[in-house]
Amino acid sequence: MNAPPRPLLRAPIRHMLALAAFIGGGWLGLMGGGLLADAIAGWTGRDIAELNTMLLWSTLAGGLVGAIAGVWLVLACTRCSRDAQNTALAAGGIAVAAGAGLMLGTFDWPKSSGVPEVMYEVRLPAGLPKPRLDRVNVVCGSDKASQGCYVSGVRRDGDRPVVAGSFRMNGQSDRTLSLGLDREPQAYWTVPIKSDAKLDKAFGPWERVRFTPISRDNQPPLPPGEYEVRYRVRKYL
Repeated sequence: MNAPPRPLLRAPIRHMLALAAFIGGGWLGLMGGGLLADAIAGWTGRDIAELNTMLLWSTLAGGLVGAIAGVWLVLACTRCSRDAQNTALAAGGIAVAAGAGLMLGTFDWPKSSGVPEVMYEVRLPAGLPKPRLDRVNVVCGSDKASQGCYVSGVRRDGDRPVVAGSFRMNGQSDRTLSLGLDREPQAYWTVPIKSDAKLDKAFGPWERVRFTPISRDNQPPLPPGEYEVRYRVRKYL
């Protein structure tokens, strides 16, 4: 009967190498898990902020898998016993399966019906300075109530600033959006989207905004020029 091969290094050195590989592999796994979640968000056309729970579990699972893989690599390179290597492989497989299950369970799967979440982009007049994000105010209103809209960012499209964000179409009544570039709403318009709208794969065409001014004391109107808006019904909530 052949004797099992002797490890290449003494036990204290193997333990130190395994610990270093555990830490290094875990760190690489954390990075890889986060990149995997970002890639999934990109593949599915989702904002990573919407998948924060999946991002958390993907990062943790990636760290665990990377740490176990680092230990297995040390066991294999130092010719430790086959049982030890198999145990590390089995632990890695369990970690991969558990991580995949948690990611599938926490992924925000698209719904076929519900409350539409509408993305919007408002293109401001040419030559207008890009407004500060903290001063932009977009409000979605109805005949019953109004609520602030999410403003995701301000960018430039050529020489025109673009305000982007999203809102929810709750209820059956018509909706209006109001825009303010100095923290307070300055004008509003009617949204041509209903609560039973179908999902869109991309933004629709740009449409000219026909504003109704909001009169307030000591509140200047919106800068003059051509404003345009486009929408995308992204998902159901």
